[in-house]
This record gives sequence, C-alpha cells and structure tokens, in this order.
Amino acid sequence: MMKSACPILGRSPFVLSLLLIPLFLSATCVLAAESETDLDPIVVTARGTAGTVSQTPGGIGVVTIEDISRIAPVSLTDITRIIPGVEKTTDSPWGSDINIRGLSRNNVLFLIDGCRVNTATDINARFGLINPDDIDRIEVLKGPISSLYGWGAMGGVVNVITRKGEYAAAPRARGELQGRGSTNPAGYGAYSLGMFESPNAWVLGSGGYRDYGGRKSSGETVLHNSQFRDVFGRFGSGYRWNGSNETRVNIQVMEGRNIGIPGKGLALTEGPDATYPDTRRILGSLSHTLTPESAIWDRSRINLFFQEVDRNVLLDAFPSSMPLASAEPGADHTTWGLNWTNHLFLGKHAPVLGAEIWAWKIDNTERIRRFKNGLVGIDSSLGNVSQMVGGIFAEDTWGINETVDLNLGGRMDVTRVKSDDLYNWIVPPSSAVPVTMVRKGDTEEDQSFQGQAGMTWRIADDFSATALAAASYRPPDLMDRFKYVNLGGGISLFGNPELDPEQSFFFETGIHYVSHRLRISGTLFYNRLRDMITEYQASATRIEMRNIDRARIFGSELSGEWLMGPGVSIQASLAWTRGDNRTTGEALPFIAPLNTRVSLAWEPEPRSALKGWRWEVSHEWADAQDRVPSGAAASENWQTVDISTGYQFHALALDHEVGFGVTNLFDEDYSNFLATSRGMELKEAGISLFAHYKVQF
Repeated sequence: MMKSACPILGRSPFVLSLLLIPLFLSATCVLAAESETDLDPIVVTARGTAGTVSQTPGGIGVVTIEDISRIAPVSLTDITRIIPGVEKTTDSPWGSDINIRGLSRNNVLFLIDGCRVNTATDINARFGLINPDDIDRIEVLKGPISSLYGWGAMGGVVNVITRKGEYAAAPRARGELQGRGSTNPAGYGAYSLGMFESPNAWVLGSGGYRDYGGRKSSGETVLHNSQFRDVFGRFGSGYRWNGSNETRVNIQVMEGRNIGIPGKGLALTEGPDATYPDTRRILGSLSHTLTPESAIWDRSRINLFFQEVDRNVLLDAFPSSMPLASAEPGADHTTWGLNWTNHLFLGKHAPVLGAEIWAWKIDNTERIRRFKNGLVGIDSSLGNVSQMVGGIFAEDTWGINETVDLNLGGRMDVTRVKSDDLYNWIVPPSSAVPVTMVRKGDTEEDQSFQGQAGMTWRIADDFSATALAAASYRPPDLMDRFKYVNLGGGISLFGNPELDPEQSFFFETGIHYVSHRLRISGTLFYNRLRDMITEYQASATRIEMRNIDRARIFGSELSGEWLMGPGVSIQASLAWTRGDNRTTGEALPFIAPLNTRVSLAWEPEPRSALKGWRWEVSHEWADAQDRVPSGAAASENWQTVDISTGYQFHALALDHEVGFGVTNLFDEDYSNFLATSRGMELKEAGISLFAHYKVQF
C-alpha cells in the first residue's frame, strides 16, 4: 500500500477544489463588469480558423510556450496533463502516451504541425519524437468534436505546433540558447534556435540534445531501463511571394539512442528488457496558402507531407525459464499525405471545405530471435501491411444572430487496408521446425462517417454556453487487424481481420465565464461506444482483438483561473471520468480516477515583462482507482507538490532567465493508475531538483 508522504493533507486537494468553486463564483459577481478576454486562449485546430476556447463547442485544452518553459517537461505528456481530462499512460519517461477521457492509443490522433504521426505498436513511443523546447503551443481536442480529422480522432486530437518565424517590417536576426539539468532523471539537455526575418521571408534553424539516466522513484529506487538519449534538428522557412501567396517548408529530424522502455509491451511477470538501440523520425512538409482578393473565398491551403519513423527494438535479459536469449524486432513506418482546405465567407456562414488523402505503410518488420542453445531464427510480428485513406469534409459556422452560432460538420472517408501472407517463420531456427501460415494476405475496404452539430450561445458579455453532439466511426487499423505478437510462455497476441468498426455517439455541454481577471469553465460529457476494440483473453495461450458490444464513458470537468492582484494568480482544475463495459457489467480499463490540480503563481506585472522574479507552487492529487475490470490492478490515492522559481533580467543587450525548482517535494511513493498494464506497475519519479538557463537576443 502506498502512503502519502504528506498525510496531514489527506484528501484535502479535492476539498480545496470544491471550496474554490464558490470562491470563483463570488469573484465572478465582483468582476462581472469587466469584459476583456485575456484569459481566453485562441485555438485553430478545432475549426481550422482562429476562435476562442469559450466560444468553440467541444472540449479543448491549450498548452503555451510559457507553460512549457515554466514546467520544463521531460516528455510531452508531462505538460499536457495540466489540461483537465488529459492524462499520461506511462510507457517510459521518454515514450509516454496520452489518454483523453478514457481513450488513447489508436483512438487519439497525434499531429506535428498538422502532419500525422503513425507508429502505433504494443511498445509505443510516438510522443517522445519531438523535443519539448522546440514547441510553441499544443492544442488538444477532447473527443470527436471536429470533422476536419478523420480516422484515429475518435478519442481526440493532439496537435503539436512548433516554433515559427515572422515577417518583420525590417530585416532582423533573433536567437535563443538554453540549457537545463535535473537530478531525477539525472541528466541534462541543451537547445538552440536561430532565425532571420524580413518583410517577405523568414528562415529558422533549431536543434537540441538530451541525455538522461534512469528515473528514481521514492527512496532512490531506480526504475530499471528508463534511460534515454536523443538529438533533434529542424529547418523551416516561409516566403511571401506577394500579398496573396505564401509558401512554407518544414524539415524535422529526431534520432534517439539507447532508449529504455521499462515494463511495457510483454505479458511477462519479469523481464525481458525492452530498449530502442536507435529510433528515428524524419518529416518533410511543403505548404502553400492562397489568399485571393475575393469577398467570398477567404483562403485556400494545400499541404503535402512525408514522414518516416524507423523503430528498432532490442529485447534481452529474458528470464532463465525462457529459451530466448534476445529478440530484435523492427519496423519502418512511412506516412505521406495531402490535405487541401478552403475557407469561404457566405454572409452569415463561414464554411470550410476540403479533401484529404494519406497512406501508412509498415514494412521491414523482420524480427531476429536468438536462442540460448545457439540457434537463430527470423520471424515477423506483423508482416508487410499498408493502409490508404481518402475523404472529403465540410464544416460551417453559421451566425444565426448576434448571440447564437451553429457549427455543423461532416466527413466521409474510404479506407483500404492490405496485408501480405504472414508465416510463423521467415527463416526457421532449424530445419526440424515447420513453417506454417499464421494469416493469409487480405485486402479490406471500409467506409466511415464522422459528423457533429454544435452551438454557442453568448448569454452575456462574459458568459457563454456551448453544446455539441457528434457521431464517429473508426474502422480497425493495421495493428488491430493484422498484428501477431509472440508474448512468450506459449502466449500469443493476434489481430482480427473480422473486427467491426468502432462507433461513438458523443455529447458535451459546457458553460463558461471569461473576463479580464477571471476564467471559469465547467463541462459535462457522455460517450456511448459500440463495438469498442480491445484485447480479449480467448484461451490460456491466445489473446486476440475483439469488439465490446456496448460501452460508455462519461464525466465532468471544472477549471478556472483568477488574477487575484498585481502579478498573483491562482489556477484550479478538477476532472472526473467513469467508464463502463455494459456488455459484461464491469468497469472499462484505463479510466483515470478523480483528480485535481491547484497552483498559485506570482510573476512580473505585466505578464509580458522580461525582468523580475516569478514563482509557482502547484499541488496535484488523484483518488484511488478501485473500479477496474477483472484481473486488472487497482491503485492507491496520491498527491504531489511542486515548487519553481525564476529570475528574468536584461544584461549585455541580451535577455536572460535563470530558473530553479523541485518536483514531488515530499518524495511521494506512487504510481499513475494508467501505468499499470498486463500485471506490471511502474512507479513515478520521486523528488527531483532541476535548473535551467536561457538567453535570448
């Protein structure tokens, strides 16, 4: 049983969050006369055009560059979890994944600068493929709230937007250098950025390097095989041909070495170690935006991208009872795509029309298996497979009157999935081992539809209410249909080509108050799922992908921020989610428990000031999670306290910032519930000290 390192607090964070609700409401009455919306973030991902969060139907979260600089996350998932309803599923410090209101993995679409990142496997690592210091902002959609995104977006969208240059009135150069280090995991990182900007062009180059050792839980216990090292580089440019045409180029390269993945991916009670000896991501994209001088046609944008993720894995240190000495699986994930989006103005209507086609191919999936008796064989966990998706989409924001807007959207996609024949061995370890067919090659085609209807009602200058209903259909992907993983001990995991598409019927409603000094948002959501795809223990030796006939996920979220006085602010959030397997009467797996986050901050006034001290104290709490399906591990409640401070100053014609902090101040011994999978529990980090230095010109 895990005990709180600060027992005097008990469950007080939950109580504190409830007490903050009337506090915020009373502040609302005091500040109701103010109508500015400094605390209402602008988002583009939801509708393809800029709009405020409080007046966009559907759940949305935003992480800014200031959040990233202040929190100094090791992984993207360490920073996105400040958004209520968004949690991390810990594969490793480097390769965590994201859970949005109970859905993750294949149900969450991950974009980098609007380009799909496809690399879903049983040992996931897609959110480690970008350096956090190179990010300008992250926009998260919670659920199927936009028809601009098709396959894979049933649970939501995470759009990572990297830093860009600007068009300047006169030529200028800007740059940034920064370094950081921490004690847990012990290591350091460095980042540099340089750009040249002029009236018609900008050019940007950036790069980063990180090298961290194993993560330690409370009591200095090292999480085995949790180290990582990576290097990142990027080139970007924009050229404005004239007042109507702009072209952008974006090239990104990330390479990781000796990346440990502790505990995930195999149904074994001990070992083996899973490590990425090397993994690589390359992205190249070219986009062109036309802004014609037309009263009807606002702009048109076409984006072409190519992305390749090469993943090589080493499995070794197998238990003595197993015949394997090591296994070396690998795969090359290649994705290309073309998206054409048009924005129009038609009186009270602002339609967005477009088409998209993209393809994902997985090949070079051979796995070398070395046995302790000296034999060597080659097999494949998936075989060569490919998927192509093409579709058309349309959305319209209709201003019915001065207070009510409607949003209507729909999308149709055609999916074609192809697999080659798969055999148990490509090269058997000996001539005495028979070669048999595991799966016959096949081609499947599916049609899918996604649509939503939303409404925004501006009740008063500072109050708005939103509501959205959506339907979404996700055909099974390559891994769902075709994977074949030998888990060891005679147990195998099989995909299922006969899976039915998942279906989601989603509803969300919210009420929002935003003024110059106060922001409060409360939402309720309900997601009814049919044919939900999950793993099923068919026998003692066979696990296969199957559909859950009926499931539901529902919950509520509350968040707020109050600028209490000059430079002083308080933020609080609460998220509650429940998931039910209505076919079996059990709880759904991977549903986060009730959790809260409260932070108190002071920073120079105004917020944009580049000098002076800042500090922040934050407190997170999660309740115990004992609503779990049969065979799944429960978790105890936990809480952590983080403290950070920084000083900004101007010297030698440069802007400087020095920062220090401590995370998990009381060295809490705890596990994130979403990190318990297949009988293995991964402890979160104990106390850690960190420091960073940044200089800008």
